[in-house]
Amino acid sequence: YLTTTLCPLILHWRTELETVNLELWRTIFAGATLFSIGIAYFSLRVTKKKQKEDLALANDKEVIAQAKLSLKWAFESLDIDDQLQMPKQDRLIWLTAARHILRYYKLRDSIKTVTYQTICAEHEEYWRHKFYLLFSNPNYMFGNYFTKSSNPIWPENIEIRSAMILSIFSQWGENTIDPIDNITIEQLIELKPYKGDIGTGIEHYQKILNEAKEQLS
Repeated sequence: YLTTTLCPLILHWRTELETVNLELWRTIFAGATLFSIGIAYFSLRVTKKKQKEDLALANDKEVIAQAKLSLKWAFESLDIDDQLQMPKQDRLIWLTAARHILRYYKLRDSIKTVTYQTICAEHEEYWRHKFYLLFSNPNYMFGNYFTKSSNPIWPENIEIRSAMILSIFSQWGENTIDPIDNITIEQLIELKPYKGDIGTGIEHYQKILNEAKEQLS
């Protein structure tokens, strides 16, 4: 009786247990598969992001190299007269310099990475100052420099848009961020700026300014 009664039960329990184990393994395998897929997807995203960043860096490296050249070529195109310290009164050289500046702007605006944007701003500041010094000359003031005296009916010589482009580049832009604005005198004092001869002079200069400020208030 026991044999005939228990054997079917044992077989039934064994079958049930095997079914449960099979379902459990299926669940574990499915979970492991989903986890593996998640890891693979995350790794893929990280890899793609890294590839995108590397591509942007490589692209910006090439762009910044040409941007630096464009600024250099713009200045050199003006063919400065050694005696007058002014560009020669040649229409073509002003046009050429202006074209280099316009292409520089296009290159600059395409830079994506912050580091290369900072490098670009450094070079732009250097060349802007050189243009500013070049154009700080009273001989420009009355417009005669730009004209063609041999043709009084239509005295145009230098293309006026090219002159405007170079003039704008030489000036400090309204939207230009000045890094000096991000630091205070108090922060600088903590770095001990009063050392050496220049430091002593600066300290006295600051006292003079403070005294003048007190008198005005």
